[in-house]
Amino acid sequence: MPALAIIPQIRTPITIKPKIKHKQKQKPKSFSLSTTPITQASFSDPFVLQLAETLEDSLSPSVSLQRLRDSSSESLLSTSWPSRKDEPFRFTDTSFIRLSQIIPITKPPQFDYLPSINGDTLLPNIVIADGFVLNSMSRLSTLPDGVYVGSLLSDSSDIIAERVLEFVGDFEWGDLFWSINGIGAHDMTVVYVPAGVKVENPIHFKYVSVEGGEKGSKKLPVSNPRVFVVVEEGGEVGIIEEFVSKEGNDDRYYWANPVLEVVIGKGAKVRHSYVQSQSLNSAHIKWTAVRQEAASTYELVEVSTGGKLSRHNLHVQQLGPDTATELSTFHLSVGDQTQDLHSRLILDHPRGRSQQLHKCIVAHSQGQAVFDGNVKVNRYAQQTDAGQLTRSLLLEPRATVNVKPNLQIIADDVKCSHGAAISDLEETQLFYFQARGIDLETARKALVFSFGAEVIERLPNSFMQKQVESHSFHSSRCPFYKTTIRYKETHFLLISCNSSTSKTSSSTKPSQNLSESPNPKNPSSSDHLKPLSATTLTTKDHQAQLLSKPKSTRVNPTRPKRSVLSLQRLKRSLYPYNPQIKELKLFAKKLNDCGSGENEFVSLLETFPYPPTKENALLILNSLRAWQKTSFLQLGQDP
Repeated sequence: MPALAIIPQIRTPITIKPKIKHKQKQKPKSFSLSTTPITQASFSDPFVLQLAETLEDSLSPSVSLQRLRDSSSESLLSTSWPSRKDEPFRFTDTSFIRLSQIIPITKPPQFDYLPSINGDTLLPNIVIADGFVLNSMSRLSTLPDGVYVGSLLSDSSDIIAERVLEFVGDFEWGDLFWSINGIGAHDMTVVYVPAGVKVENPIHFKYVSVEGGEKGSKKLPVSNPRVFVVVEEGGEVGIIEEFVSKEGNDDRYYWANPVLEVVIGKGAKVRHSYVQSQSLNSAHIKWTAVRQEAASTYELVEVSTGGKLSRHNLHVQQLGPDTATELSTFHLSVGDQTQDLHSRLILDHPRGRSQQLHKCIVAHSQGQAVFDGNVKVNRYAQQTDAGQLTRSLLLEPRATVNVKPNLQIIADDVKCSHGAAISDLEETQLFYFQARGIDLETARKALVFSFGAEVIERLPNSFMQKQVESHSFHSSRCPFYKTTIRYKETHFLLISCNSSTSKTSSSTKPSQNLSESPNPKNPSSSDHLKPLSATTLTTKDHQAQLLSKPKSTRVNPTRPKRSVLSLQRLKRSLYPYNPQIKELKLFAKKLNDCGSGENEFVSLLETFPYPPTKENALLILNSLRAWQKTSFLQLGQDP
């Protein structure tokens, strides 16, 4: 029995004792030591075992998938349901799924429920509804010769089946949800591209969730679609995965648990697009495992906006030199949502290249985003060029993002970098739009849209770009597009600071209480059209001082611009300016350089050419020696 299976049960014995003491139903005998061998199932999670048995009973026997199901069943025997105490799920709460009544979907939906799925694109597409492939609604006639897209169990040839089954069940990095898909998948959809064949148009996979529980019900239907892509040497293909709900099911409760495995041969290329816009009450946990041979290329563009709980586990392994990997992801949380990305990139061979860009927007006070990106450069991955960058935009005060970029470098000759940035919309950016006559709401929309458009524009098809833009930024799901910006005191300060001749006084100081401000709490659209007019600057003098364009901020490095503190240092001192300051310093130096004779010092002091004022005496006194100061003070006391 693996040792890892018992570590979670014995590493915290303090938490077990109170349960035995207070709960009388538990029998102490089950925790007592005995000489009989401990079975592996005794350390399993009863909830996971019950779920595995339910999934097994809902499937029909399959010889092709038996190896996958056996390995998944063996893994579930020693795996417990993840909690916040586990490091991979420290920021992701999966109790929403566990507290529900999980029901496996055992039959495909009726075609009457799917009236608007077919015919939306001219690309070769395949429709997967609740984990079942609908061949009658798919269109694959435009594929090149030798390319196969379809079911592994029904229409695939023996050569393709043998090639695919070489890799099935060999993945070692899967977790609980990977095993649940392996034991609960009814079929496997295969994409096979022969050597040297380039598929011009991308293959569009449309996953539709039809069944779903209603609000107030604990029923959670689960589907486990599984797709396997094999691209032989020199081949090229594009894959588009789109996860949607049936029309009218945007508020239904269901669980989608898909898995995608990609094997890229030597010199082959795969362009992968993944768009997820399912119900805001659903759970969406996806696995993507990619294996790259030498000189291969894998490009991923991901846009995820749906799901109450959305998690993408991405694992990419470079198995040869001169491989290239590019990952671009964008997550949007507009409600009580959790958008999670856990990526792992392993580079084992020389001259590998990888670039990862992750961007997320959290636009709700209960929204959350999680990013855990791990890039590992092993010993033999010399001359590697790897970069990782994550940027997060928080639009609400209590919005949360947890970012953990991780770069592990064991090789010596590498070029690697990573960075993370988290911020809100800057006031200076909004003011830049306002100074050019653009209202506040339009400025906010432009900044938010441009933040996500950097990833959305990388989608390979224009129709997918327009569809994602419309669903992400122009639908009823986006409350931040309708939210009015609350006026803050900093808006007033920005206006007064940009006026070069304005004077601050108590009469023009804005009120600390926003309710007493002349601006309403929710300005109308006409107020937004003139945000820098009389609604904010009440007096005509202040309106005249407002510049139509901001001043240039260019700074000469040889003569830097004076700061605010340097201007304060030029204030007038307490003592008036003395025009004889230079002569007084020279005279004080003469006094200090004279010998130890007191007569010589007194005779020189009597030649003082200026009036003996208080300021002159203090300046000279600070430059004298100790005995000279005594003589100087005694001379000043004589009548």
